[in-house]
Amino acid sequence: MTTYPHLLNAPIEEAVIAFSVNLPKDFQVKDLLSIKDSIKEQYPHEKEIKTAGYKLELKNNAFIPPQLLDEGLIGYLFKSTDEKEVVQLRLDGLTFSRLKPYTNWDDILKKAKNLYDIYISKIKPNSVNRIAVRYINHIKIPKSEFSFSDYIKTPPTVPAGLPQKISNYFSRMVINLEQDIVANFIQAHEVDKKDNLPIIILDIDVFKTKDFETDSSEIWSTLERFREIKNKIFFNTITNKTQELFL
Repeated sequence: MTTYPHLLNAPIEEAVIAFSVNLPKDFQVKDLLSIKDSIKEQYPHEKEIKTAGYKLELKNNAFIPPQLLDEGLIGYLFKSTDEKEVVQLRLDGLTFSRLKPYTNWDDILKKAKNLYDIYISKIKPNSVNRIAVRYINHIKIPKSEFSFSDYIKTPPTVPAGLPQKISNYFSRMVINLEQDIVANFIQAHEVDKKDNLPIIILDIDVFKTKDFETDSSEIWSTLERFREIKNKIFFNTITNKTQELFL
């Protein structure tokens, strides 16, 4: 396993471990609350998760203004007291997020595993059909005028003959890896509204779609592999200059 530098101030805005599941046919969204008593001490703030859509209608050859439609409750969101940890219980699965400041992999994996064990014992899904690890990194550049190639090894390019100043960009790659593991890798650029400094976003989502038994040890060994992959993508994308910002 490759060893990468430890970044004391890692630019991680959000780290996510997610499990998608197959629930029994008669399962109701309110049944998700069977977990509530087991997690309310660590995650006391509760909120409903609802989905919505728009209705477009044509009448007398003219479009009527779109109507927002409430499509119902699909789950619940729980937050820790400091709101840095978020648990989502939805009809399609369980998600645990750690927001900035990041702690460490062992910490978030341990907490995700604890939540998963409670979830399995209370909800009793038939199987797990997808697991994922996602890390969203915000690399804030300390000056407004900069060259992308100073900070990332795969900078955006503008055709010759055009102005070379980029105010915004977005790039997405889907990388097929070993044993049906896939990575969605997004690079983007935006400007921080608070201090008007540029931010390079590296959003790395590593996942595997497969039917796992809920007690399969493969789930955890695969998540450990995801960690290695997301590190490989991140450190092979940034330059030494970027590393120095966070050491």
